[in-house]
Amino acid sequence: MSVEQGHDPRDYALIAFGGAGPLHANALSRLLGSWPSIIPPGPGVLCALGDATTAVRDESSRTFIRKFAETSKDEIAKLLKTQAADAAKALASEKVAAADMDFAYQVDVRYHGQGLRLTVDVDLKRLEKQGLDAIRRPFDEEHTRLFTFALPLEHEFVALRAVVQGKGISIRRQAIARGGSSPAAAAVGRQKSYMDGKDCTATVYDRALLKAGNRIAGPAIVMEMDSTTVILPKHHGKVDAYGNILIYPDDYRAPRKKAVRKAK
Repeated sequence: MSVEQGHDPRDYALIAFGGAGPLHANALSRLLGSWPSIIPPGPGVLCALGDATTAVRDESSRTFIRKFAETSKDEIAKLLKTQAADAAKALASEKVAAADMDFAYQVDVRYHGQGLRLTVDVDLKRLEKQGLDAIRRPFDEEHTRLFTFALPLEHEFVALRAVVQGKGISIRRQAIARGGSSPAAAAVGRQKSYMDGKDCTATVYDRALLKAGNRIAGPAIVMEMDSTTVILPKHHGKVDAYGNILIYPDDYRAPRKKAVRKAK
């Protein structure tokens, strides 16, 4: 999916979550070339934390199959505003104040006769000034980015969508205590393991005892209440100031940043 959208996994880190995610993150990063593997504190309940802190959101959408030539900017704007009002009512019933509501608009568009459709964000002010070109041009640009070409065909709406969102809960992550590079104080045992096609003995660590600055050499297993992290041989994990474990190959070299030429 990342490659189809034009993103190279090697340009990104990999974040593991869920009870089983940290078991496989190191191996998956190695396959993708995505470094570091980031193991956040409490990965097994990360989704629940996100659910508890996320903003309340409501979406109103409707099918609207119409060629651009058969509609107008005024009709599209009116329908989007009507849908936004419906979504806002739903948020108001959840005790979200009007002042805390954020509005966004989207349309699904395709070339007439095409089965594929793409979603385009809509700025109502730009739509008012530029007309349907404010949707047509971004669609052609996105189609070109994904498929390397645009078609000289009539554009057609498929669906209209308004999204209204309230404010989420902001939580500040607390820094953990600092320690030296050695994680020996967090070691709780040794475990016979099978990694990279070989038998080995992994050091087992209690994550709650790890300190910022600790460097965990693989093979290693980091235990916590809701998950287990595996660090493979010839890899290591660094504990950052907020308790995240950042896993890298031992021979990792950070890629050089590409020079960006600024347009004059």
